[in-house]
This record gives sequence, C-alpha cells and structure tokens, in this order.
Amino acid sequence: MYGIVLPFFKPWTSKSDTINIALELFDATTTLIEASGSEMLSDRISTEARAQLPELASILFACISERLEWLKWYAHLFSKY
Repeated sequence: MYGIVLPFFKPWTSKSDTINIALELFDATTTLIEASGSEMLSDRISTEARAQLPELASILFACISERLEWLKWYAHLFSKY
C-alpha cells in the first residue's frame, strides 16, 4: 500500500513564510468580520468573510501542526548525534 508518511522532509506548507501569510489572512479576515458591526460593509462581504474563516483557521492549524511535526522529527534526527 502506498501513502504519504508525515512529516515531509521539506514541506513548503510548514515554512515560516507560509505560516505567516496564513496567519495574516486569518487576522485580516477576523478584523474584517469584527469591523462589519461598526462600519458600513456590505452584507455580502461580511458573509463571505465569515464563510472563509473556518477554512482559513483549518489551513493555519494544519500548517502549524505540520511545522511542529517536522521540528520534532528534525530534533529527534539530530538528538542521536
């Protein structure tokens, strides 16, 4: 049986730049949602932002989890020396 064994050796999704971008998107979306109550944003923008927030949170969590797994693997690899 074939499959992917985590953590990847050099995953691009767990690079710090990728995590920072995902975090910035999550923060920007959260700010937009919070501002929808005080500013005159269209209902469409607010609804779309709210719909995107769970997926952005999931992506951010996956990136950070993958980074942690990679760091554990890397630390374990070099703890033998």
